[in-house]
Amino acid sequence: MKTVDDRTLCLLYTTGRDVAGVVPADRELLRYDIWTNLAHAVMLSEMPPPVLSADEVTQIKSALNALDDAAADDAFAIDFGRPGAPGAVEDVHYYVENHVCEHAGDDAGRKLHTARSRNDQVTTDLRLLVRDKIVYFADEVLALCGTLAERAREHAAVVMPGYTHHQHGAVSSLGFLWASHAEAFMRDVERLGGVMTLADRCPLGAVMSFGTSWPIDRARTAALLGFSMVQVNSLDAVSSRGEIETSFVAALSQLMNHLSILAQDLLLMTTEEFGFLRVADALTTGSSVMPQKHNLDFAEVTKAKASVVAGHLQAMLGITRGNLSGYNRDAQWTKTSLLDAIRECMLAPRIFARAIATLTVDDEHERTMLEQCRRGYLNAVDVADYLAASKNVPFRTAHGVVKNAVDACRPNVPALTTERLNDALARAGLDARMTDAEVASLSDPLENLKRRTSAGSPNPDETQRCVDRLESEIKAQTVTWNETATRLRAARDALR
Repeated sequence: MKTVDDRTLCLLYTTGRDVAGVVPADRELLRYDIWTNLAHAVMLSEMPPPVLSADEVTQIKSALNALDDAAADDAFAIDFGRPGAPGAVEDVHYYVENHVCEHAGDDAGRKLHTARSRNDQVTTDLRLLVRDKIVYFADEVLALCGTLAERAREHAAVVMPGYTHHQHGAVSSLGFLWASHAEAFMRDVERLGGVMTLADRCPLGAVMSFGTSWPIDRARTAALLGFSMVQVNSLDAVSSRGEIETSFVAALSQLMNHLSILAQDLLLMTTEEFGFLRVADALTTGSSVMPQKHNLDFAEVTKAKASVVAGHLQAMLGITRGNLSGYNRDAQWTKTSLLDAIRECMLAPRIFARAIATLTVDDEHERTMLEQCRRGYLNAVDVADYLAASKNVPFRTAHGVVKNAVDACRPNVPALTTERLNDALARAGLDARMTDAEVASLSDPLENLKRRTSAGSPNPDETQRCVDRLESEIKAQTVTWNETATRLRAARDALR
């Protein structure tokens, strides 16, 4: 994906196909089909006896490489022609074969389909595409995690209300929020890794589903295509068309769900009512009527895209359900759902990484969050814990005492007071009492955070330790995914 400025990124993400258009599915498979043909040609030339001569495979490789160079241009298009018209081809496989026949000779081009079917060919093409897209998304999500980790470290001691049921729950921190999102996205990276394990098995050589009498070397083509192993059973190799793609879309759907949660957080936190932070203007859109508007359209669009991708996932699960073993034509419709889902998600991690990296949290925002932490009795759980730990009051009893004190304060007293707490303790028949100093300490949001010593809590020091661990995991995962990308790229370059 080419680098673009934030304004263009926002436009591309929020307008989608209205601006960018939709590339035909088989056009998107073209370069992968070329790669599959290259590997198959080399293997045929190495068979005992060879199906293709050295001269023929040289001509085939020259023709395919020239087509690959042309296809590298995004503007390159395939004219499949009107169905039934003279010279029309019905799919990318016939298009590539016709190109080879035209530029390497009919005999060489027609030999190229020896010991192969479009069944295993298209399944292999899709595996190659899915592998590349998995690597792309892993890289993009890791970049987002890195950005979130940086802001988590920066905002570890910036207190904010923590919410449950959309209501004030307990004191938290902005850094803790960013770290929680990073943890979720790291699971998405792990999930992508699991799909990569499944996708990195080569189905080429399964032919129509039942193998071939030709002495082909499936391990050789798998190696030429950079696969880790062969998907051995030929019937399963063809029957699994759509399965790996569905697993990938399931991973994308979960990723979009996580992004939609982050989107909702940003939407609420940037409202005038909240006023916790501000997203950069370049990533917002205006109104045709209201001049003051800075709308987070990208966040709203993400929630819609999450639903669209989930719809594609359901369609793919339905298409692949209950088919007879072997190839079934309905599996073809998983291809368009796969590509549409990828298209909807393509820019999502990047635009959120930019939003998090460039958002503003100034002194006014911090004061607003601090003030909110002093309202709504956010320290109630901390007071209850203190009574249980320091006054020897059973926690369930302490919970009831603090609830009664809160009820006595509402609606006229905005915070827990020493008087109300001691009244509640006395009504409960307890000898314990709170001092003004104790209540003042428990009314300091940052001090309450520092009291949270459990692993993974919003204690600023614990958040910093969490970020240390996150950054270590991000670094290790980045090395792993870079190695995978290098392996795939090296295999393709070597074959050319």
